[in-house]
Amino acid sequence: MNKKIRLSLVLAFACACLALLPHAAFSATLHTIILGDTQDRSIGRTVNLDVNKMKEHGKTISKYSGLELNEIVITGSNLNSTNIITSLENLQVSDDDAIILYYSGHGYRTDNPQDNIWPNIALPGWKGINLEYMTEILINKNPRFILAIGDICNNVIPEKYAPETLIKRDFFQDEENISANYRKLFAETKAVIIASGSSPKLYSYCDEVRGGHFTYHYLRFLGQAVNNPAGTADWDHILSETRSVLYQQQQPQYQIIWMN
Repeated sequence: MNKKIRLSLVLAFACACLALLPHAAFSATLHTIILGDTQDRSIGRTVNLDVNKMKEHGKTISKYSGLELNEIVITGSNLNSTNIITSLENLQVSDDDAIILYYSGHGYRTDNPQDNIWPNIALPGWKGINLEYMTEILINKNPRFILAIGDICNNVIPEKYAPETLIKRDFFQDEENISANYRKLFAETKAVIIASGSSPKLYSYCDEVRGGHFTYHYLRFLGQAVNNPAGTADWDHILSETRSVLYQQQQPQYQIIWMN
């Protein structure tokens, strides 16, 4: 079955299930699954920056949203396909929970025309896992909210050569506004969001000051959004701004499937 059709069917089923759920209770859990190839010789230092930023991001969301934090970090020598898939499959999720799946490292796609638009994460040992495939594992657990981000390249590697693939702001901050916006984004929204740092055939960029450029601007625009008036933070605005600022460089892509 075509991967795009399969994801649509899974999402349709998830929509039907999630539409029946009650509004968020603040005893729910935020699961952050942070994956990073910190030992890579070329980009390991920038990946480490991204991992630390996303760990702090999870703590900030938990602080302001009231969601209990369950943090899973897989980096260094522990980063392999078995550990990743096992962690995703064994994750215990309630129907009011939120999940952030994040990967920083190398990525690729093949020249197979049947492949979906989302990149594969490239792992040590010449293994790969498709970003959509990982998201599907989480969708099947029926959480209230999923945000899946791959800050990785999406350039083409010929299929015969490709890895084996498993398919802070300086002004006064209104704490009440910030909490209300974090709750809206992570404790009240019912959606599946999948995003990658670049579109098919393109690279994602990083540097040793900012780390991954997609991660940097995602956190930048989310930080601006939560400091706006209470209840005005909006996922589409955050991600469209992130895409816009990087469009000429690497053309980020995202998709939001609303579950209301």
